[in-house]
Amino acid sequence: LAGRSRVVLVDKTVENGSVLYTGGVAGGLFKSENGGKTWFSIPCVVDGKEENLPISSMVQLADGTIMIGTGEGLSVSNLDNKGLIIPKGKGIYQYDPATAQFTCVIAADQNLEYVNKMVVNGGYLYFATNTGLFRAAMGAAQYETIFDGGKVQDLDLAGERLYFTKGADVYMIDSL
Repeated sequence: LAGRSRVVLVDKTVENGSVLYTGGVAGGLFKSENGGKTWFSIPCVVDGKEENLPISSMVQLADGTIMIGTGEGLSVSNLDNKGLIIPKGKGIYQYDPATAQFTCVIAADQNLEYVNKMVVNGGYLYFATNTGLFRAAMGAAQYETIFDGGKVQDLDLAGERLYFTKGADVYMIDSL
């Protein structure tokens, strides 16, 4: 693997849990087909051009497609003043394991430089970033703000409730 990883994803389409994906925050998507014993790199080619994606988060859809969030947002506040290079993201990408195709779904802007976590619910992709919490209809290039209070580190779902963290605080949005 190439450096630090912030995410591991167990492929839900494989019953025995032997297929895993991880992403390097310095760049790269990696796959294991034997439960993590060995790994290989999956080249990211978008529109005929190879990209280096600094992967920070992933979520798998029911059809096996993997949504990929980019940018190492969880290190930014602690390290950026020390002269270290923290990879900025390139937006949110979609990877189809069946075809090995990558597609940029939502291009990076000031809100998508650091995607910390993503979840899917009811046809929407929710994503936590260093500028807030956002959602986009699946397949849409536009998104809307859910919470614009700064760095959202984590989020999770419980039924129709969305929980997310900002600093030491936990927030809840009821009835998505």
